[in-house]
Amino acid sequence: MLSRFLVSPTLFTEEAVAVAKAATNAKIATCSIAIFQAMVVSALGLLS
Repeated sequence: MLSRFLVSPTLFTEEAVAVAKAATNAKIATCSIAIFQAMVVSALGLLS
């Protein structure tokens, strides 16, 4: 999506930016959840 913005600057609309921000926020949230899950599994592995 970001490469399309660079190729065609006319695609910069409020909706396109909102979609890009939402995708970025979703990626950050899912990565945070994955890191938390890995920490929990590691802690459980150390306790057992």
